[in-house]
Amino acid sequence: MPPVRGGNAGVTNSPAVQGIKIGEGLWKTITEGVTGFKIYVPDLVLQEVGGIAMIKVENQPTALGFRLKLENGRITEAHHVLVKISDPAALAYLTTPRPEFIATVPPADRLSRDALRALAYSSYDAKQQNVRPLPLTVDCVRRENGMPMSSCGAPLTTSQVSYIDGLSLGRFGIADPESGLVFTLTYNFPSGGLGAFIPLTFGTAHINKVQGNGIHAVEAIGVGGTPRAWNEFTR
Repeated sequence: MPPVRGGNAGVTNSPAVQGIKIGEGLWKTITEGVTGFKIYVPDLVLQEVGGIAMIKVENQPTALGFRLKLENGRITEAHHVLVKISDPAALAYLTTPRPEFIATVPPADRLSRDALRALAYSSYDAKQQNVRPLPLTVDCVRRENGMPMSSCGAPLTTSQVSYIDGLSLGRFGIADPESGLVFTLTYNFPSGGLGAFIPLTFGTAHINKVQGNGIHAVEAIGVGGTPRAWNEFTR
C-alpha cells in the first residue's frame, strides 16, 4: 500500500462518513489484516482504488469497504465503512471471493469506464414512476454482509429498489475495464418509496461485476444508523 502523506496535511480520512485524524480509528482498533477474502478495484484514470476485504477489528471478524485516492504515489484521501460480521453462515461466504470477481474480461468484451459506471449506477438511479427492467443477468447473485439476497437477477425492476430516495454526493465510482468491476461508496437515505426520509440511514460499499451489458454479481456491505456527515441529493 502506498504511504499516507505525512501528518494530517492534505489527507482526508473518513471512516463510516465521519472525519477523523490520521492515526485514530482503524489505525488503533485493527487487530488482524486482510485475510483470504479480498476484492480490489483499481482505476488507473482516477488514480483511485476501492475494495471490500475481511479483517479483524478488536479481534472480531469485520468487513471493510474502502476507497483510496492517490496523488504522486501517496494517499491523499481515504474513506472506509466497517461492518462487524458474527453470523457463522455469513462468515462462511466471506472466506474467498467468488470466481467472477477475480476473473478478467476478454479484451473483445470489455466496456469503457463510462459504460461500466452507467450500468452499475442503474439501480441507484431507479425511480418508482419510471418502471423498467434493471440490467441484471438471470444468474446474478447479490450478497449483503456476506449473505445471498433476493434483490438481484432478472426480472427485477426499478420500482423494487426505489425505496432509496437519496444518495450522498460522495458517490465514488471506481471502474476497471479489465476485470469488469465497479466499486461505489455511498451514503443512502431510504424512505420506503414514500418520498420522505426516514431516520435510518446507512453507508454502503458495492462491487458490481459487469460483462456483456449486464450485472452478473454484486458484493455489498453496509451499516445502518450512520450520521449524516455527507451532503445529499434527492431524486
